[in-house]
Amino acid sequence: MKRMLSGALAALILLSSFPLRAFAQQASASSTRAMGGSITPRSFEFRSLPGRSGDALGLISKRKPEGINRETEERVEALKLNPQGLTPDRLGMVTLDRTTGVRGFAAQPDLSPLAPSINNGFDGISQGPYIPSEPTVAAGPLNIFSAGNVSITVTNKDGTNKVETNGATFFGVPGAEGAISDAQCYYDALRGRFVALCFTQGTVPNYSNFYLAISKTNDARGAWWLYKFDMTLNGVTPSSNWADYQAVGVSDDKIAMTGQMFSFAGDTYQYQKIRILDRAAAYSGATLSYVDFFNFAAPPGGDGDDLFVTKAARNLSAGDNTIHLLCVRTSGGTNVTYRTITGTPSAPALSAGTRVTVATYTPPPDAVQKGSATLVPTNDCRPTDFYVRGGVLVCAWHTAANLGGQVSALRLFRLRTSDQVVLTDETYGATGTFYYYPAVTVDSVGTVFLGFDRSSSTEYPSAYATGKRRGEATLQSSALLKAGVSSTAHTRWGDYTGIDNDASASGPSGSVAWYAGQYTKGTNTFGTWVNKLTYTYGQISGTVADDCDGLAGTVADRTPLAGFTVTLKQGATTLATTTSDAVGGYSFGYLETGVYDLVVTAPGGGSTVDAIAGTGATSQTRVSDSDLQINLTNAQTSTGNAFVVQSAHTTAVTTTILKLGEMLVVTAVVC
Repeated sequence: MKRMLSGALAALILLSSFPLRAFAQQASASSTRAMGGSITPRSFEFRSLPGRSGDALGLISKRKPEGINRETEERVEALKLNPQGLTPDRLGMVTLDRTTGVRGFAAQPDLSPLAPSINNGFDGISQGPYIPSEPTVAAGPLNIFSAGNVSITVTNKDGTNKVETNGATFFGVPGAEGAISDAQCYYDALRGRFVALCFTQGTVPNYSNFYLAISKTNDARGAWWLYKFDMTLNGVTPSSNWADYQAVGVSDDKIAMTGQMFSFAGDTYQYQKIRILDRAAAYSGATLSYVDFFNFAAPPGGDGDDLFVTKAARNLSAGDNTIHLLCVRTSGGTNVTYRTITGTPSAPALSAGTRVTVATYTPPPDAVQKGSATLVPTNDCRPTDFYVRGGVLVCAWHTAANLGGQVSALRLFRLRTSDQVVLTDETYGATGTFYYYPAVTVDSVGTVFLGFDRSSSTEYPSAYATGKRRGEATLQSSALLKAGVSSTAHTRWGDYTGIDNDASASGPSGSVAWYAGQYTKGTNTFGTWVNKLTYTYGQISGTVADDCDGLAGTVADRTPLAGFTVTLKQGATTLATTTSDAVGGYSFGYLETGVYDLVVTAPGGGSTVDAIAGTGATSQTRVSDSDLQINLTNAQTSTGNAFVVQSAHTTAVTTTILKLGEMLVVTAVVC
């Protein structure tokens, strides 16, 4: 990206000269929907692909910076030169990172107890001097899959047995099309499939293709389906445009591929496109048709910036057929645009869109780095890939921030999709330190994992992570994943990094995500680093038993009681309820540090007999025969918490016997 102007005055003049004519023309155009033709996949085995070793050489063949038209590029450059003084009062909620090494703060532990733990890490794709690397990652139950602008890797979860193949080889790209661009990937844990997407484009002849690869099983080393889509087509009608900066989203019944369309002649931005596929058919390797939305209008009251760039979310909610879309304005603003695609895969409907007000954001200044006056390019405000889970959209991007000086900071954004209420709008950064290209995911209870790149005058470009538990108000102190070893003179650092929740390694005792970040491996050499991140959760378990004689002092007459309700409380608040299983067992998981009460209610016509405290927590205390209080940390498991009750049928039988023998002395109880 070239610098068009210099100096704050020139920046202000340039900003005032933008009437957004090109965007306004696009916004006034009517939305078009068109049916596409049939696409038949081919099949391949990952194990049969040739490997490659060593770093790739050369530059990615790109005629222009990623997916940005000239008017927007000039506006972004002007804002970078004069970031409009985004002080904390304009940034909304601001959290300062207090991790070790951030200037202005005393040494702190690398991570707070409320952020994810750092586990094993290993090199991802061997990027070398290729620019940019843009690593992404997918976490399956058997292995880790990673894709970038050059190659594809599959490793065991400890980083061993690494197999790397050329990205063009993996996606079946003909030699004439050259290298792949913007490879994206994730693991669809609901259905046990890896999904990967890349694009190619070129001239003589003009072509623009998306390549979609879907694994046939949960093993990335096994068989895959591969689809090739001609993106010059709007439905079946040829155009003179090509697709850039693609993304792939999913719902229960649909796959959405998004792209920004540019003319082959002059690389002029034209419009947005969304291509809709039948997810179940694609996963089965069936011949696909598709539906294109293209040249769709901005929402009421918006302009073309409310379209560029529109990306689809990865919907992790089982049974939800909605494709969720978000546009974070590349040149910044005070809103983002949310819209949906509903309906069936063959008859989808695109909503008009809603402009959602957020704290101000703007393209950040390029990043300072140790050992060089050359700045690391931070590009613009476009988001990385994002997720929807449990009705909440979670996304991250970077923005300018004045935190005792102009820096690049991160923005964490959470939106309730049912009514577009903003749940989180948090800016995260530190004085004198530059944070850029974040990637965010969320686990099943709403705890956030966030990875990013970072540098400063005392630090080479490096990979970091932070996060926050579901109940926490702010992001926690960050931790170093992989330190850079030199400066970079690259003219591009990229547009994104990648992260994926590992469902197979997540459960009541903790959750796992894998982040693929970037660092400087050598002089002008990209390194990519894949790292496991973990949150631990506390667990409480125990049993419910039926006591025949209703006496706490006798134990031989107790039997497991199934289907009995146990309630978990904090103070007067009920957090959860569960029922005992066939052997009387019950459990609660995903618990944070705190004091909890386990409570049972006497069964109808019956009574509680005793409560027996278990072990494993900081403390387990019997409050009454129906209440156990447990002081638990998020790393503890409290077991053996037992309740003894006398059920209704036992009491009734005993009473009947007493009535029949009221003139007798009863010495035995019949249950």
